[in-house]
Amino acid sequence: MQLIRTALNDAVTNCDFLLEGRNQVTTPPIGTEIKLYSDHYSNCHERFQPGDHVKLYALSYDPTKNVTTSAPLAVALEASGEYYFWPSWTHDFDSSIINLVPEQPTSIEILNFQWPDTGTATESGLKFYSALLSDDQSSVRGHFDMVAFEFGP
Repeated sequence: MQLIRTALNDAVTNCDFLLEGRNQVTTPPIGTEIKLYSDHYSNCHERFQPGDHVKLYALSYDPTKNVTTSAPLAVALEASGEYYFWPSWTHDFDSSIINLVPEQPTSIEILNFQWPDTGTATESGLKFYSALLSDDQSSVRGHFDMVAFEFGP
């Protein structure tokens, strides 16, 4: 939990860094991006409705020219002030070791499902976070990412 709070405190700095280079062709820094897709939109503030096809991917990068390495990937869902960690989707911190291919993005499918019928229920301010972690999982490696979404009829 503290790791996420620390990462969130650095979010403005990291976002500013990423936006400054948006018009330049550069090698992405080490880190991860989270991409949320539906039938109608891609990677923006989503509003999911019953029947929408939802896909969530983590794209991780290692720009070094070293051999393939591995790193823990952490993905969290924040909902109503609670955190759920992939791949177990429980409150207990969890992560998964992924292989990083030098100078190529590594795409990991996190979710792929059809949004259920939630009746008249609505919720906003839901967020997914992704980060590559140090081997001992005590710090974030490179940049992390966040995408917000909501659901309702």
